[in-house]
Formats: sequence, structure tokens, C-alpha cells
Amino acid sequence: MKYLYLTLITFALGINSFGQNIPIDFEAGGFGATWNWTVFQNGVNPPLEIVANPDPSGINYSPNVAKFNALQVGAPFAGCETQHGSDIGTYNITASNNIIRIMVYKTKISNVGIKLVTSTNASLGELLVANTTVNQWEQLTFDFSAHIGGMTYDQIVIFPDFVNRNADDVIYFDNVWGPSACASTTSNANVTTCSSYLSPGGNIYTTSGTYEDIIQNAAGCDSIITTNLTINSIVTSVSVDGTTLTSNAVGASYVWLDCGNNFSLVSGEFGQSFTPQAGGYYAVQVTTNGCQDTSSCISVSGLGINDLKQNKLSIYPNPSTGIFTIDANISLETIRISDVMGREVLMLNPTESLAIINLSELNDGIYIVTAESEGKIYTQRILKK
Repeated sequence: MKYLYLTLITFALGINSFGQNIPIDFEAGGFGATWNWTVFQNGVNPPLEIVANPDPSGINYSPNVAKFNALQVGAPFAGCETQHGSDIGTYNITASNNIIRIMVYKTKISNVGIKLVTSTNASLGELLVANTTVNQWEQLTFDFSAHIGGMTYDQIVIFPDFVNRNADDVIYFDNVWGPSACASTTSNANVTTCSSYLSPGGNIYTTSGTYEDIIQNAAGCDSIITTNLTINSIVTSVSVDGTTLTSNAVGASYVWLDCGNNFSLVSGEFGQSFTPQAGGYYAVQVTTNGCQDTSSCISVSGLGINDLKQNKLSIYPNPSTGIFTIDANISLETIRISDVMGREVLMLNPTESLAIINLSELNDGIYIVTAESEGKIYTQRILKK
């Protein structure tokens, strides 16, 4: 991942007027990976390699980096350079590009050098900056402000390990002339909510668990947010015993509703159980732990309650864009669809166990499905959206 994409693009546009191909990031579609790097004063001069990032964390998430094999027999000033007349392009040092940054990953503390060279091999000499950490990425900053208004350059030379060596060593470097690096930040949040949760990263979670989102912080770097999420689920199922309906939610608050009367409250019915005085369709609104949901509507007839058990009938997908499948293991005699006002919008006589319902021409919203078979009735809400 090349972080700070917008910043990189803006930065590059700002200095491409000098003909520079930067930042040197060694990525496909970027700069540096396909250049003609020449290794010098390093024994047999093993070529510069473009490899996978050995530690894609901290300040450098880049997939690809440069690998320099510094040999013991090599000179302290062993290094690598771009090709004159191509690669990095032709440029002058101005106030816009005089700060050169480079990320390094080293096993020891030693100087890193950078030198700018003209097409005639003239130079004002290298600048040296030592790393301060080992076995992790560090960004070093070189101030070339003394070169402003001077020569015109077409080459950059990098000395990854400017020191006498007692053994062979490997140095990785990346993001030359890149933006100022910044490390990611982390935070933790404990969230308790109902039904679903929209995370800072735009994800929707519907089950309890620990989730991680990565967003950009105020500095333009990754902010890693760990959320310990608790979803308070609500039991909305209803048990039927004769003509008495009982919510299966325990220790909750209950409000019984008349589905056939626009889900109006049934006067005085706030207990866990409810025995209707007249036939119709009824549901219970359950509130617990600050969350609220409503059961499916249950049909009550003058002869009692007859329902197709859920193990005999299913409706899917729910919600949907308007096409629903009703699937049962017995023949369905009548299917009625009504809106929440009780107005019938569709009636079918499928005479088989499977029926396709098409509500795509109707307005989005909640509809009531009533299925009848062998004297049994099942009522369920479906959502078209």
C-alpha cells in the first residue's frame, strides 16, 4: 500500500515541471522498479534487486522495495546510481524539491549517503545521514537547500551503507523523494447497539464480535480502530396456546398491536401474554436493553388460532427488491398479500407447495403475507425495498 495517495500525486505534479520522475517507490506503475540501476565499488557488484517488503508495517506499507547487498569486500562508498539522461529525468533543485527523504531498513547504525550528479558527472558531493534504529523502517531526511539555483542534474546516487564492513550485509531502501512519513494510530471502542452497527469504515455488522476498521486520520495516515461490538438481539417469536398469545422474550416490555388496524395499540394490553377478544391479526412490540422490535403478525380466528409452523413454510429472500418465494411442504390453497393498512394488494390460489410472489410494481414498504392450507393460517411480514 502506498499511503497518502493524494499527497503523493499532488507532490509529484508539483515538481514534475522540473522533469523529475519521483517519488522512487519501486512499484508497478511507479518509478524505480524498471530503471537501469548501476551498482559500483561493491566487489562483484551484485545488481540492485526489487523485492517484497520485509516488514510491511509501521511507516512503510509498500509492497515492493529495493534490496542492496553490501559486500564485505566492497568500499565504504559502494552504492547504486540511476542512468544519465533517463530514469529520474532532468531537474534543478528548488524550494519545492530540496528536501530528499528516503526510507531505510538496516541491521546496524551507519551512514546513508545521497549525491546528485549532472550529465557531465559534476556534483557538489554527497550528504550523509545515519539511521538511528535497526531492523525496522526509518525515514531519513537530507537537506539539499545549498543546491538551490545551482546545477542541472539528471542522476541520483545512493550509498546505502557508507562504512567499512566486517561482513556482508543487506540494506533495504524505498520511497526516495517521498512525502514525510507518519505511523499509523490505533484506538479501541466498546459499542453496544441494537440490530446492526455502521462502523467508522462504513461496514455494517449484525453480530457481536471484535472488528477492525482502517480509516485515514487527520494527518492522512492509517487510523486502526478496533471495535468490541455487542449486538443486543431481541426475541420476537410468539407461542400460541389456544387463543392466548405469549411473547417468548423474558423480562422485557410488551405492547400488543392490531395488525389489521394499521398496527394500532390494543388498549390495556402490555403483558407478556395476550388473549384477543376478537379475531384478527396481532403482533407484539418487544423492548429490552434499550432495543425494540416487533414480531410477525399472528392470525386469530373465531375457532382459535391455526398457523403453518415455520418448519413447514419459509419466505425468502426477506427483505428483497420485490420478488419473494413462499416454500412449504404442503399444498398452499390461498395466499393473500395486504399492506399495513389491511388493504389486499394480491391474492393467489397456487394449489402447490411453492409460489413466487412479485411485488416489484408496488411501493417499497412492509406487506403482510397470509398463507392458508388445510384450515391452517400463517401470517408473516415481508419487506420490499
